[in-house]
Amino acid sequence: MKRKRGTRRGWNGFTLIELMIAVAIIGILAAVAVPSLIKYIKKAKTAEALGNLEKIYNSARVYYLEDHGSESVSVQTRRFPDTFGPTPTVSCCTFGSQQCEPTATWWTDKTWRALNFSMDDPHYFRYQFVSSGSGTGAQFTAFAYADLDCDGESSTYSMGGVASYAGSGAGSAAMSGTASVYRQKALE
Repeated sequence: MKRKRGTRRGWNGFTLIELMIAVAIIGILAAVAVPSLIKYIKKAKTAEALGNLEKIYNSARVYYLEDHGSESVSVQTRRFPDTFGPTPTVSCCTFGSQQCEPTATWWTDKTWRALNFSMDDPHYFRYQFVSSGSGTGAQFTAFAYADLDCDGESSTYSMGGVASYAGSGAGSAAMSGTASVYRQKALE
């Protein structure tokens, strides 16, 4: 800043060069910060998938360990709920925003009911449950798909398990593997 001639105290103002330097510094900071901010926003959105896949994983394990049957049918061989999904069937981007507004009918299928899973609030991901086999070796994989920035490219998260023993009684049934989440194009 230049001092105004003829005055003993105070400054007159900023010069054009000083203002241009300040604007350039702000521009550089914004150029560095904005991409990082976008990355962190996408990463925050993925927390939905991680939490819900864990919920589906735990519910599938509980379902496998429970006895299923009726008065007319003896206890069935242990298995996971049937394959179903993805729910919703189309990308959330087709609804005009990045989030899906859930409807009452999306989560009424017997698979989602067996897993005690539904989405009542707007969400970014579509969910699918795939299972095969029964007894020892029965397996499942839960998937979560999302196009986080509506560019046509989806992120995929999955978590699954395999039954390691299907003896009689809940105490003898177990799952092998860990509850690890696998990611493809995590932040697409």
